[in-house]
This record gives sequence, structure tokens and C-alpha cells, in this order.
Amino acid sequence: MSHQDDAYGAEIRDLSAKLGQLPSAMRDPALENRIHELQREINVSEGPLRSAKYRQDELKTERRWIESDVHGFKRALVLVGQPDGVPDSNRGGSAQRFRTKLESRVSRTIELTEEIDEFQNQIDRIETVRLALSVELVEMLHGGVADAERNVRKEDLARKKRLAALRAEMGAVEKDILWSPTAVHGYRVWTFEKDGLYGAQRPWRSPRFSARCSFDGEIPHTDGRCATVAFGCGIYAAKSVEVLMDEVDGDLGRQFVVGLVGLEGRVVEHDRGYRGEQATVLAATIVNRGTLLMTDDAGELQRMFRDPRQSFGVGAVSPPSGNSDRTMQAAIRNYLEKKAERYQTWTSANSSE
Repeated sequence: MSHQDDAYGAEIRDLSAKLGQLPSAMRDPALENRIHELQREINVSEGPLRSAKYRQDELKTERRWIESDVHGFKRALVLVGQPDGVPDSNRGGSAQRFRTKLESRVSRTIELTEEIDEFQNQIDRIETVRLALSVELVEMLHGGVADAERNVRKEDLARKKRLAALRAEMGAVEKDILWSPTAVHGYRVWTFEKDGLYGAQRPWRSPRFSARCSFDGEIPHTDGRCATVAFGCGIYAAKSVEVLMDEVDGDLGRQFVVGLVGLEGRVVEHDRGYRGEQATVLAATIVNRGTLLMTDDAGELQRMFRDPRQSFGVGAVSPPSGNSDRTMQAAIRNYLEKKAERYQTWTSANSSE
């Protein structure tokens, strides 16, 4: 392998490792497929290149041995030669045999040189193609890394904006912490991204979700230790659907979910919302580019979080009276509020038994 090939190989390995460390959802699948194709082409050419170089080395070794024979036969001819020019029958016969062998060796040397040159041409062609592929691959990897890093920054900024919006939505912290024997109901939004449904920060793979925090203590914290953005840890839920409708206003042509959740465990109350330790999705409205799908079926909710592409790909229907923003917002609000009333009535009835 040439020095240039080695240099590009190291750069390709470094860039590939860097791209692999970036979130898969932030990478362009089409670009990654092309990158893999180029890598396969480079890898496939490695075998023929290695074989050509190995065979060329064999021929060079054979040529060195034959060149040694040529040198020996030339010396032998000098030794059996007649300095006075008078041929001797015995010596003349020996000289002829040496001369015949010498000519044969010289002829073979020429053949070997031609074969070696042919393999060198083959090696040069393969290395030229590999170099071109490596240059293209390096450029694609640089572009892939830059695009993925840009998407990471963009997504990080978007999530920080969503978290900042939560502070305005939630309002000030109330003094009391709720320890309700039944779930506290609230509303929240999930965005649909390449690798699943996301809350404000983390992906949800199930309708059941538990809050996490890198700081010690009971979750959610109320002393501000983790409140770098918004109010800190916990699963956020608004007290009214109206607040969420303001958040998604103008986004009804996109793909996202607005749902009703039941918060359990340690729950911190705010003016306009809650932060809970655990949450269970009870009902969801799937907004799919101007169409709407509503469900409170536990199996469908489980499938929606496990593979949201299925929920967004099939079954969505327009609201009965049209799909204008105002109509869709009203449909979402009415559905979730009715579900909240039903769950509230059911839990109230259970608690009185």
C-alpha cells in the first residue's frame, strides 16, 4: 500500500470512528449508505492488490536468481575461452553449452521483466482507483461528521428551547409536594424524530417512564441543584391542554403527539403544571401532518412508543369537521379533557370504596 493510501486510511478510520460516535438519528442514512459502498469498494480492491504485489515479488525473486545464473555463465565463458582465438574442440563444446544456457537465462530475464512491468501497471491502476475512492470517502466522511454535528447542535438548541418553554408553561413552584394515593393527571407533548418519540430531553420507548437525575436525592428535586434549564429533573406535565395548544400552534402540519399522563410517586406542583417521579400515558392524540388519530388503548399506546413509524404511517384520519388548525386544536383538547374527566371520575369512585 502506498504512503498516500496509508495516510488516507488513518484519516478514514478516525473520521469513521467519529461519525460512529454521533447519534444515529443525527446522521443522514443516504450518505451513510454511500460511505459504506465506498468502504466496501476499497476493501474489495485490497485482495487483488495484495495478490498482484505478492506475485510481482515472486517474479522479482526469480529474476534475481536467474540474473545470478547469467553472471555465472558469463564468467564460465571467460574461463573456457581461447585467448589466441584458436578453438579447442573440448573447450569449444563447453563454451557452446554455456552460451546456450546463458541465452536461455537472458531470454527468461526479459520475459520476467515484462511480467513484472505488467503487474506493476495492474498495481498502479488499482492504487489509482483506491486513492480516488479514498479521497471521495474522506470528503464524504468530513461532510457526514459536519452534518451530524450540526444536527446535534440544532437538536440540542431545540430541546433547550422546549425546556425553556416549560418554565413559562409551568410557572412558579408551589410549597407543597404532592403524595397522592391516585395519579395526578396532566398533559404533555412528544416530538417524532428518526429514532422514536422524544419528550423534552430523552426518548420514550414505552408509555411508562421514570424520571432520572445525575444528582442525589429524591426526584424531582426542589432545591434547584439540577435546574440548569427550566426547573430541573422530573417528568413535566401541564395542568391544561390550552397551554400545550399554544406550544404546538402552527405545527399541526408536522408529526407529534399530545397526550394525557398520570403522574405518580413524588410530584411537585407548579402554578400551571407538575413535575413527577413517574408517568404513565393514558391517552394520546397523534398529529400526522394535518390528520389526527386518537387512542387510549393500552396495546396501541405501547406500539406507538415502541415503533411510532407504524402509528404515524397508518390509521390517521381527519377530524369530522375538517382539519384546520382551530378545528384540530379543539378536537385534541376535547378528546384529552374528556379522557381526563373519565379517569378522574374512575379514580374518585375507587378511592371512595
